[in-house]
Amino acid sequence: MSRLAGMAENLPSRISMTAEEFEAGWKALQEAIIEGKITAENALDYIYEVLPYFNHHVVNGKVVMISNTNCVNVVKKVVEYLKTGKISSALHSEGQEVELLEEIYGSKFTEITEIGDLKGTNGMQDGEIGVIYPYNTSSKTIIGHVFNIVKKNNRLILPDGQFGVLAKTGDYKYFEYLKVK
Repeated sequence: MSRLAGMAENLPSRISMTAEEFEAGWKALQEAIIEGKITAENALDYIYEVLPYFNHHVVNGKVVMISNTNCVNVVKKVVEYLKTGKISSALHSEGQEVELLEEIYGSKFTEITEIGDLKGTNGMQDGEIGVIYPYNTSSKTIIGHVFNIVKKNNRLILPDGQFGVLAKTGDYKYFEYLKVK
């Protein structure tokens, strides 16, 4: 059975900023990185500011999503940012097999009952970075999405870089977790 991620179709951008605000924010983030204000050690502290920039750009004076099917690429860019403090945009792609992330990060997705399970003593460690794969099933395929998860100060943070907001999980029945770092 195929395990696709990136099938969030025809969803509008959840970013509510003008092209001018977007471009000014991008410039400010790049300056902060160059000046050493954003580093690998404190990248998570700026996650809300950087989220819109992993999968959005300006086209004809409007902020639009680069793609609504590239969540695997976006997850990789968010991990890169959290590890290095440097931000870059994801490339467009069609939905991809989640096993690609397993190959890249050398770990396997494991089933979890709910995301809150990762908060307990047998869950994520403080500072751990991972990927959540929420999905629904049909008779022929598993269709889902992937987004990042980070644990800091016993709090789970679920940045969804594809949409530029915190992840929404209510539409999914099943969840899997992949440890990255």
